[in-house]
Amino acid sequence: MVEFETLKKGYQTVVVGYFPFKDMHTPEGYRVFAAAGMMLMTGTPEDDSTCFVVVTRNELAHQLGMRFEGDIQLYISEGHVYSWSFTKTKTAENVAEWVREKRAEVAPVRWIHFNRNTELMTSQFWHLLNKSSVLLLITPLGRIYRSQPDVTLFSELAKEYCNCEQESILRMNHDSVTSSPPSPHDELLNDKQACSEATEGIVKVSKQEGIYSEIIADYL
Repeated sequence: MVEFETLKKGYQTVVVGYFPFKDMHTPEGYRVFAAAGMMLMTGTPEDDSTCFVVVTRNELAHQLGMRFEGDIQLYISEGHVYSWSFTKTKTAENVAEWVREKRAEVAPVRWIHFNRNTELMTSQFWHLLNKSSVLLLITPLGRIYRSQPDVTLFSELAKEYCNCEQESILRMNHDSVTSSPPSPHDELLNDKQACSEATEGIVKVSKQEGIYSEIIADYL
């Protein structure tokens, strides 16, 4: 489990398949799983931050919540876990597309690719920027590696930014649920208190202005 936790820290997305190899027999579904991993080796930042892992031990598979041979689970940073549905046809294309879809939904870091013929001021870019709160990093036109310092730092900041945003939403929802509207009696008391504070403030300002004018007069 220590090695697995290290992998989750080093990659944004970890895809785990349970394939117990026994007696030189290739487990059912392993070739599909391996082919999906090969399909996602495109060199893009998203795929470079995705790792495919094979679990062969029954004990470790049970600790991860996998019970049957061929089970596949998808781990995305900050606690998002998805299991492959048995109702879907398990092909390499379907597994790769499933990883891409889930990764795009909840991954804290999303890479936006534009070619030289695409203007930045497009409806697609506008939608991405205005769909939610965004932390944006502009990189030079060149190859981006997962382990390069600026990408690593940005990924950590994005995770913290995402966590703060989710905590703020949860806090706002909690406050809206737990807070009840004040009664008319409480509103009246609040109004009286506000009036007394305002009157007291006016008196204080008048006294301060009088003192200030006296100081000016003495100075002149």
